[in-house]
Amino acid sequence: MQHKTKLLLICTLLLAGPAGARVYQCTDTSGAVTFQDLPCGQDSVAVLKRTPAASSGLRASEQRWLREREKRAPRKVRAAPQRGNARSSAKKQEQRCWKKQQQLDEVRAKLRRGYKPSQGERLRRKRRSLDDYLSRYCG
Repeated sequence: MQHKTKLLLICTLLLAGPAGARVYQCTDTSGAVTFQDLPCGQDSVAVLKRTPAASSGLRASEQRWLREREKRAPRKVRAAPQRGNARSSAKKQEQRCWKKQQQLDEVRAKLRRGYKPSQGERLRRKRRSLDDYLSRYCG
């Protein structure tokens, strides 16, 4: 199902035509792939590059000039600025870990209490996801 969604998104982006913007493919720490208009870091990949649209009112010579300019000096993708210090980021990570632990406790309690058949797989998936997060980032 995920592959169909990704394929549909890429086809939609390609069929929409060049709109003068870039679309970035980003992979988060869990391996999930998302598409967005802003770069997500140093490992972001531009899926659709900025190209002048034929209907943008530019003459052919202007379009050639823009293409040449892109070849000579491609745009650099800058990483988002880092804010705060190491102490505040450690505190934020500690808060995230605490919150994930609380969510995991709630899911486990719901699994012990009982649930509807349609909720079982979703709860087990959520439990696995939270367990993975805690084991990776929260020692």
